[in-house]
Amino acid sequence: MDIENRSIEFIPENERYGSAKRLFTIWCSANMQVTTMVIGALG
Repeated sequence: MDIENRSIEFIPENERYGSAKRLFTIWCSANMQVTTMVIGALG
C-alpha cells in the first residue's frame, strides 16, 4: 500500500480508486451503534 500524496484537496478522477461497495462495512458499522439505534427509535 502506498502513502497518500494528497490530503483534503481535490483528487482527480484518474487517481481515485475504490467504490461505495468497499465502504459498506464502515457505513454499516457506524449506523449499528447503540446510540444511533436509540435515537432512531425515539424518532
